[in-house]
Amino acid sequence: MADEKFLAATMRLEKTSGTVSVTSGGAAQTIQIGMRLTDGTVVQSAEKSECYISLDGTRAVKVCASSEVKITKSGTRLELVKVTGEIVQSAEAPEGAPSKSVTRGASGNSGIATSSNITGVRGRTVHRPK
Repeated sequence: MADEKFLAATMRLEKTSGTVSVTSGGAAQTIQIGMRLTDGTVVQSAEKSECYISLDGTRAVKVCASSEVKITKSGTRLELVKVTGEIVQSAEAPEGAPSKSVTRGASGNSGIATSSNITGVRGRTVHRPK
């Protein structure tokens, strides 16, 4: 499960399909696209449902059907941890989310620039097995 964690300063719920629930401190939250996810938030997707969570507005994680993730505080950043099911990391933020540091070349390859390095990615997603 160590490879099923993602760090970011801000996390937002960007897109949902089907039945998705968000709880914070045990209380159900009204889902709003673009809502900020904070420490203690749990996101669950039902069967045949999915959602996308943007990480710092530059990359995204897809929470697949019948899956659950939890947001926790890790130092000064937030950490998204897979609890059950499957998550997929996307090299691009979901449509509508700001994505200024991801470039896509004519060959279909992507370049991602961060404050500390530059990475090339072929294709659009990195699939993390169960």
